[in-house]
Amino acid sequence: MADRASVRDGGSTRLSVLWPPATFESARSAYLADLENLPEAPVGFARWVDRAVAQHAGLTRNCRAALAGQLPTESADRRPGVSRSFTISSATVAAMQAAIIMDARHTDRVVNRNRFAGEAVRAAVEVARRRNGGTLPSAPGRLPTTSQRR
Repeated sequence: MADRASVRDGGSTRLSVLWPPATFESARSAYLADLENLPEAPVGFARWVDRAVAQHAGLTRNCRAALAGQLPTESADRRPGVSRSFTISSATVAAMQAAIIMDARHTDRVVNRNRFAGEAVRAAVEVARRRNGGTLPSAPGRLPTTSQRR
């Protein structure tokens, strides 16, 4: 699995991930739902991913462990994983790294950046699904950066 981040221009970091296609597709749909439902929705999919990772890192280690056990299992998919890179804030990456270390030291969970980001996004997908009445819209090939309703 991909687990690579490289620093770019001091305030942001490139995070590369490899997720199952269903995770990536659900994340795109959740971003679209949040864009329509939240006035303060991040502008752009990478910022949505950044927010999901930052929120996940902000949870306690016990909350992250409990949440990981509650997330729907990723379906076995014969399609190859989806590899993407997102430019996210260096502060988010630092918080993620600190959370990964904390989890490894104080729980029996050892995850890499890819898995941490994947769990964060899957958790954000479930929140967006609940907020959207239990469903998510189908995402178009090219995601918008502004709501169609605003």
